[in-house]
Amino acid sequence: MPILNFPASPNNGDTFTQNNIQWQYNSVYGVWNVISAGPTGFTGSVGFTGSVGFTGSKGDAGFTGSKGDSGFIGSGATGFTGSVGFTGSVGFTGSVGFTGSVGFTGSVGFTGSVGFTGSKGDTGFTGSVGSTGARTYTVTNSVSSAYLIDGSSNPTLNLLRGFTYAFNVNASGHPFWIQTVSGAYSSGNIYNSGVTNNGVQVGTLTFAIPYDAPSTLYYVCQNHSLMQGVINISDVGPQGPQGAAAVVGGSNTHIQFNDSASSNGSAGFTFNKTSNNVTIANNISATTGTFAGAVSGITTLAAGNTTITGFANVSTTLQVGTNTATFGTAVYIIANGNFGIANSTPGQKLTVSGIIESTTGGIKFPDGTTQTSAGINIGKSIAMAMIFGG
Repeated sequence: MPILNFPASPNNGDTFTQNNIQWQYNSVYGVWNVISAGPTGFTGSVGFTGSVGFTGSKGDAGFTGSKGDSGFIGSGATGFTGSVGFTGSVGFTGSVGFTGSVGFTGSVGFTGSVGFTGSKGDTGFTGSVGSTGARTYTVTNSVSSAYLIDGSSNPTLNLLRGFTYAFNVNASGHPFWIQTVSGAYSSGNIYNSGVTNNGVQVGTLTFAIPYDAPSTLYYVCQNHSLMQGVINISDVGPQGPQGAAAVVGGSNTHIQFNDSASSNGSAGFTFNKTSNNVTIANNISATTGTFAGAVSGITTLAAGNTTITGFANVSTTLQVGTNTATFGTAVYIIANGNFGIANSTPGQKLTVSGIIESTTGGIKFPDGTTQTSAGINIGKSIAMAMIFGG
């Protein structure tokens, strides 16, 4: 196995490449980790199987013992039967033949060389630019007396420079033109800058209004002078109507809520237009706890952007949530500065009842390191570093 020559003093995140294998240094654990490897070489061929050893010869069979003599037959009475001859001894069992020797194991085939890396493919063509969004108008006709645009008869249109508008025309026999003069159709005053399909009867006219377009143009039917209208063009939308004036209370009061049904009750919630201060007095009830000269208890704020400063009472707990009856939706800040998410009694600077998600950046530890992924197998990384790093 080749010895890898790692750099002597690497920094966290440094990379090193040798033998088509890329390594990256992790200063937290002091190891080099493999982040990419070269392609796998070809598998060598299988070695030959050794031949089977010879079977030993079979031992010789033992000799059969000799047969005993027959008894004599008497001349008179029947003679005595001769005794049975002795049984011959069993022949010797031949010795077992030698076991043939085991064949030699074939040598391991050579590892194939690493194949060449294929060339990089050509970059794909850039897709065409998508169509620009447009405000779409529907244009039809009321016989030959008027164009109906989105249902209105010859309406005045208010358009903006730099924007694109589409007119879907379905008015056969009534060519829809944009021109620079009022009155009947005038072929010498047609406006074509940014206009596609001017004079369409059935189809779409697109008007990408240039920044130098005139402030007033006109749409008109080529065949009927009653079918016409005005197009106002501006850089911004038309000014809306002015809002109603605010109701003013006392000499320095912009908004005031009294603490009783009587119109002359003492002020409970006051916004002073001179000092730009909000005053809360007379123990106006909150969802939980009370407002007073020094805010106390738990103050609940509804959804929205709210800033509270100058709490006089250090025992104050601030609760922010969209559903004050369900504490699980709230954020809590208690007097010692601890911050709780879905937890009304945080015991640390940040206490969360739920899952914490980091989408970017990771988590930074007291030693200054930042963890951006799950933990690694420390033992495996150290072992690999010892093997490949010498």
